[in-house]
Amino acid sequence: MCQASVIGPQIGDPAEAFTLPYTAGLVPERTTDPRRAFHLWSSDGAVILRTNHTGVAGILAGARDAFGPRILFCQSPTTMATDTSGGLALEPHIDGYLPFGDHYPDLVFLLCERQATAGGDSFILDGQRLLHGIASDPTQRALSRFLWDVKLEQSRADGPNAATTGKPLSSRRPVASRTCGGRLTVRRHQHQRLLDDRSPRLDDRHHLAAWARLTHQAARTAPRFPLQPGDLLFLDNYRVFLGREPWAGHDPILRKLWAWTDMAFGLPNAADLVRGHLADINTEPI
Repeated sequence: MCQASVIGPQIGDPAEAFTLPYTAGLVPERTTDPRRAFHLWSSDGAVILRTNHTGVAGILAGARDAFGPRILFCQSPTTMATDTSGGLALEPHIDGYLPFGDHYPDLVFLLCERQATAGGDSFILDGQRLLHGIASDPTQRALSRFLWDVKLEQSRADGPNAATTGKPLSSRRPVASRTCGGRLTVRRHQHQRLLDDRSPRLDDRHHLAAWARLTHQAARTAPRFPLQPGDLLFLDNYRVFLGREPWAGHDPILRKLWAWTDMAFGLPNAADLVRGHLADINTEPI
């Protein structure tokens, strides 16, 4: 994951006069009911399921209880790196675009095993609401068209994929698109850039910079919330962007699970999978 400071729109940018909708940031509702958690995830893009588990078995159980057979594939849970403790916030982003390209996971679970001594609060931006807010402003029609129409390179130039080839996995899609089933997808991360195989228009460069600055602006005003031990955060990785504040003292322990449902673009290519990294959500918790 990557770090970035939060900045606002600059003079002359398309985003300069745009006022973000106050609902761009959201605090997920908490529930102890897996069925309700699924419905809240579907409607809001994020929800916290309160569980009695803080280990790997708990994250698999929560995924199974809420989504059941809708999850077609998931990787084994991993422990998140403590990469926001150096005084900078973890910028809002989607997960899995580097190793899986177009077929990045549509569902992300984060289970809190231990809180940090201080800080480390999370924040979430709703990409769907950002798109709607931009589209509703007559002065931002050119930016809205850019977000839907102009394909970007959605990978890191030097980022290896999950296989042993060491080659970046290219993904060329606009910021906003829809799956074959009509599901909205919105992408935001620091590696988004204009394609190298054509001379980029000046307006395209301005609009890409505006998108980055608008999301930074939204991140600055989004409400923060803590994850407590036993909290299992569900994220619609096609819709929302997660960020986190830096922390102090001992590091928190967060378990992460990437999953692909029957609502995703598709499963990753076999060449991009790491052997032994598959998880069985039907395993009963210990």
